[in-house]
Amino acid sequence: LVDEVIQANPKNVDAHFMKGRLYMLRSDGAAAVAEFRTVITEKPELEAGHLNLAEAHLLSQQTELALDTLRSAINTLPESKNLHRALAQVYAVQKNYDDAEKQLNRILEIDPQDINVYSNLGDLFAYTDETGKAEDAYRMIIQKAPDKSLGYIKLSRLHLKEKQPDKALAVLEGAYQNNPQSAQLLSSLVQTYIGNKQFDKAIALCQSRVDQNPKEAFSYNLLCSVYTANRDFPEAEKALTKATEMQTLWPAPYNNLARVYLAQGKTEEAVAKFEDAVAANPKNAGAYLALGSIYEQKNDMKSAIQVYKRALEVHPNMWAAANNLAFLIGESSDDPKDLERALSLARKANDLRPKEPLVLDTLA
Repeated sequence: LVDEVIQANPKNVDAHFMKGRLYMLRSDGAAAVAEFRTVITEKPELEAGHLNLAEAHLLSQQTELALDTLRSAINTLPESKNLHRALAQVYAVQKNYDDAEKQLNRILEIDPQDINVYSNLGDLFAYTDETGKAEDAYRMIIQKAPDKSLGYIKLSRLHLKEKQPDKALAVLEGAYQNNPQSAQLLSSLVQTYIGNKQFDKAIALCQSRVDQNPKEAFSYNLLCSVYTANRDFPEAEKALTKATEMQTLWPAPYNNLARVYLAQGKTEEAVAKFEDAVAANPKNAGAYLALGSIYEQKNDMKSAIQVYKRALEVHPNMWAAANNLAFLIGESSDDPKDLERALSLARKANDLRPKEPLVLDTLA
């Protein structure tokens, strides 16, 4: 179809761009390069054309040509943050950290409020063991965006890397006190308590959140992770039961419930329990998800696939079952018909649950 457009208009930029992306999907970097060269020749101001040309060179393991492409593009579009960021990434892969840092600093000259660049700089410094510079970069995120979790989480992870758990906890505790609605900060703080084996503090924090938000499934699911880490499986089950009551189609608590049973060696008991639940009520959506998850964690993929198929017969619009089935088919078969079926299921899940990370991962 694209070739028909190009035949009618050999300089059609959109058609060449799309053809280049199709070649990229085939991992044919050389053919993609030719298409994207046409794109930037016809439309040198198109940032995406330069970025994709560089990506095509990298796909063909032509790193120097990718660098030349990005440098040339920056001469044409000197204010493009994305081009500077891409060039920094290529330099970093080459272990040319000084030039990577220069490109990131150039972005800050263009946009001093771009907190993602401070995050990139902090990560670069952390990787090269320049701890002081990394800490300064992460603190700049906190200074510029005190209501966002990014800076606090990055800084706490840096302290953990430096074997300073008390400092990490101090950062997260202060941040959560100022941002008590942040699920990310809550999760990071709880996981850090678990890492320090401060289970009482983790439980108290989760329970406080549950008391304030008694219908929030996320908090019950997080509480389960604390009980599981402390091997208090009965309490973990109670918390997960609450989570599944709050959100009957959210996969996470069912996956955790499967882990709780498996950790206790109760695999067959768990399978029997949820098979009985499905038999008693064939419309019990949560039972299908729990049963499928147990089979997956047993590495019994054939049984898991059958469970998700059964679930979709009863609940055709269950996005989690469609997503899980698509993923398992894609992992277990190379048959083109099976892969088409998997793609169709993944697209359906994406239509039902747009922007869901699990679905986007499967679709990709």
